[in-house]
Amino acid sequence: LFGVRKANPLAEMLSLVQRFAGTQPKDQSRDTSFTQLPERYLETGKYDILVLKAERIVQSAREARGQHLARRQDLPREAFYTGKVENRAIIVVSYCWLTEEDPDPEGLHLKLLARLLQLFIAANGDAAVFIDYCCLYQAPRTKEQEKASDATLRGTQNLYAHQETWTWCMKLLP
Repeated sequence: LFGVRKANPLAEMLSLVQRFAGTQPKDQSRDTSFTQLPERYLETGKYDILVLKAERIVQSAREARGQHLARRQDLPREAFYTGKVENRAIIVVSYCWLTEEDPDPEGLHLKLLARLLQLFIAANGDAAVFIDYCCLYQAPRTKEQEKASDATLRGTQNLYAHQETWTWCMKLLP
């Protein structure tokens, strides 16, 4: 979405959101098991993936200047959806890490993502968001978190390519 510099990338995103609002088919024969991902994966012990509440991201960006994306371990449990995420758009964010230790040390990604999510929520309603740094355990990890992370990394491919997700590629760099 953001590979080519436009005069106003947020206006372009709003245009896309409005254009595609409500266009996902409601065909009942489609695989919707993904909407139960956190609950299903945690029950089986196969993956330990949580998804953030979109409004939480917007609120975080609004509350403090200079704030940046937080590690999963540093976020409160109420920042995530638990159980089924049915009737919500599921947005998977692909972005460039800006440093090896912290993908967003200056809050660039958080600021842009929060603004895009505001526009998306206004056009489509509530959303659940997957951002690897925030939704997967990050270093330093406990032994238990390390074990969960190894298996979980193999499962993230389902997030980016599933028919029930929106995948946003944020290519802008400072």
